[in-house]
Amino acid sequence: MSGDGTRPGETDPAVRAVRMAGDYLTRVARWLSRRRAFGASLLDNPLLSRRLAAALVDLRAAQAVLATRPGADPAAEAERRAVAVHGAAACVERCAEVHAGAGVFDPAPDAVREIRYRLADRQPPNGPYERWPGPPARLTGVLADGLRAAITGTPPGPHDGWVRGLIAGVERVSPVATASLREEVTVAEVLAASLPSGPAAHVMTHRQVVRSYLTGPGTASAAPGLLERAREGRALVAVAVTEPDSGSDLSGMRTRLRGADGSGRLDGVKTYVTGGAGCDLVLVAAREESRTVLGWIDADSPGVSRRALPSRAWQGVGFAELTFRGCPLPAERRHRGEGMTALLTGLVTERLILAAHQLAHARHRLADLPAPGRTEPARRLAAAQCLLEATLTGADGAPGMAEASMVKFACCAVAAEVTAARTAALAGRPGHPSGPLLDDEAGARAACFAGGTADVALAVAGGQILSLIAAKEGEHA
Repeated sequence: MSGDGTRPGETDPAVRAVRMAGDYLTRVARWLSRRRAFGASLLDNPLLSRRLAAALVDLRAAQAVLATRPGADPAAEAERRAVAVHGAAACVERCAEVHAGAGVFDPAPDAVREIRYRLADRQPPNGPYERWPGPPARLTGVLADGLRAAITGTPPGPHDGWVRGLIAGVERVSPVATASLREEVTVAEVLAASLPSGPAAHVMTHRQVVRSYLTGPGTASAAPGLLERAREGRALVAVAVTEPDSGSDLSGMRTRLRGADGSGRLDGVKTYVTGGAGCDLVLVAAREESRTVLGWIDADSPGVSRRALPSRAWQGVGFAELTFRGCPLPAERRHRGEGMTALLTGLVTERLILAAHQLAHARHRLADLPAPGRTEPARRLAAAQCLLEATLTGADGAPGMAEASMVKFACCAVAAEVTAARTAALAGRPGHPSGPLLDDEAGARAACFAGGTADVALAVAGGQILSLIAAKEGEHA
């Protein structure tokens, strides 16, 4: 290695920037793991560990950008490299913040300047977003055209009836029981590009519940009849996990299933159930002694009450609070197998679909930003798109929780940033009433934190950091 940090044969400044960011992240993580405060490792500090995990997300996105096949257009290729450098610089800046938060001087004070300025100087000046928007969105092709035709062919009407029609129309084009994960992501992107946030989220949540819990070997014995009704939109379905006090933390869940010999009764409260205000069937997560169980409940059953919840986020999504008091749950309505495993498997799919959904909204809203402020969020958007594509392509089409969590964080975070900037740019202008703008912003911010992204997802990424430390230490053992 030369005195300026260049490795033999390493002449590409973008490759060098990403490599430097990775080395710096590892050094900071190892440094934190060896320092202690009040008897605990600094790596256990929630603020520092979350920022470090966010740096890992930036690094993974930059690596995904470099792995993307170069375009034929020289200007687009130069912009792709600029996007990689931008991600590397973001990673290093987060690491520098971690050092500042730990109350010490940055041991590599030139790293940010090296990447952000000297290397970035070799990149083209800030150009238009259209140069390289990242891998193409799945908004062209036979499937996308068929989905758009189904959506435009469903005339708006009463909300529940309109959503049922949308579900049936989309099902005819892309049957949920046979759709691949990539096809399901295409559905999410087309819906997000064609509909307001609320109805799009409602339809996708319904499809995700059908996909994850009404198909496959773990479905309840009563599921075949439920599946046909749900696929055609004759039965709207929802999943109820979140609770008023514990959120989506399954370890703190208070809803209980009590009973023996296959007869059980549910007691508990679920809140912010997407589509819960008008659903016909709801999959409820509960604790039965020491295990998590899932069961299908008719929303109008005795012992079930629901209250619509007003929210600025996703107007029309039908948030509701559901209360269960002695609600019967027979054995044939229970999801087979371990409920925790089923929920975590479904959560991986949900995170990727929500990531694609929010990224499509961000791409659409980016066009409303003034040109001077568009370049930086556009580069973050392109990097997030690359990370999504890499995750869908890798792991034989079956991503793990860590990968899905990082993709969701990257995509939802840039969507929140773009939407907030759009609100600031357009609020108060003629033709742009602030109400819908604020609704969009509230939805984007809510997506960024839905499912515990800020804590749970980045804690998963933090686990990868620990593996990174162990691997590097193994190299020097």
